[in-house]
Amino acid sequence: MRALTLVIATLALLLAPSPVAHADDPPHAEARWKRVAAALARDPLFVDMDLADMIDTAGRARIKAAMTRTAENIGVPVFVAVVPNDRNSESYGRDRVFLAGLRARLDRDGLYVMVDADGSIEAVAFGVPRRLSGYGLVPSAVRDSGDYREPFARITDRLTLLLDLVRASPQAAPTAPSISESVPPFGEETSRKPLEAAFWGPFIFGLLLAGPALAGLLYGIFALVSGARRRPWRERRRTRPSVRGLVSLANKELSELARVLDPDRPATMRAYDAARLLREEVGPRPARRDADAALDLVGVVVLARQGREALTEDRPAPPCYANPLHGPAGRKRRRFPGKGSLRVCDGCATVPLNPRTLRVPDGRPHYDVPGRWQRGGFGSRRPDIPSDVLESLGVD
Repeated sequence: MRALTLVIATLALLLAPSPVAHADDPPHAEARWKRVAAALARDPLFVDMDLADMIDTAGRARIKAAMTRTAENIGVPVFVAVVPNDRNSESYGRDRVFLAGLRARLDRDGLYVMVDADGSIEAVAFGVPRRLSGYGLVPSAVRDSGDYREPFARITDRLTLLLDLVRASPQAAPTAPSISESVPPFGEETSRKPLEAAFWGPFIFGLLLAGPALAGLLYGIFALVSGARRRPWRERRRTRPSVRGLVSLANKELSELARVLDPDRPATMRAYDAARLLREEVGPRPARRDADAALDLVGVVVLARQGREALTEDRPAPPCYANPLHGPAGRKRRRFPGKGSLRVCDGCATVPLNPRTLRVPDGRPHYDVPGRWQRGGFGSRRPDIPSDVLESLGVD
């Protein structure tokens, strides 16, 4: 009997599933962070050996000269690291996390700039006394080359343009962004919690069966109600746009201007600064019935469009006074109650103005809302819109 028990125990040990052998988790890759930080402490421009051929000697000299000019102007150091940062790196491929790690190890405030293996530029300002956009320090025209076949195309020009933009930004109290350098634990980057049957069973049933039927019913009710109170949507969108729609349009126009910035065109750069700061002043989610926010977003659109026009024209035309979203005004003027005779676009020159006039969410014509835009008329009364906006924002 004892022999049989021993045999069974031995077989159980042999056949039992052995625990899966896991390699020890590697340390939280401090080595490269420390190596790059140490190199930046010696020289503020670091180019990794794997990317050494991407920037030639002359390009490095230009970048360092721009770094020196910017550092002297803003009063804090400028660090530039050209280094690969894929998903297997210590920062899990997150450039801002990598820059935060460098800042923590150098323990110095400054402008931290990174170029990764795809030629993409990222930057984070730690304690920089400049008013910089919270929507992304690097404009889209600077961030990437625009040509996937040559990701490092114009890298020197793009870096120097970024530094010129920072240097030209208005002064402000230093701030520190909130960036955590924590990343998912090793081996858990793509882990997911198991689905709970008690929730997911009814949810999937509703999604596949009840959902389409309910959606069809709601759509039918909506079609009936909207059909009874229909107003031409395109006309309403142009004359009384929603704040949400204006946010989208302002962001689009500002991005278009950022793609074509030219430091040699002061009027364009000034329009960009005014539009960027005004957009930041409005905030990411203005209230849906905020008349002032709506007009400020229209102002961002007008500034961005005039900034692009300033690339080829010395004095861009003011926008249509009836509706600044229509674009530049023509030569014809129309009389507005209590405002005098002001220029309008060709589309507003011979038709009734009331249906084409821009209105804020509460229905008032834009020129009846007190504030900077009533005084300046989006450039119809005071042609220098960038100066007018910057002055109203308290920027010299």
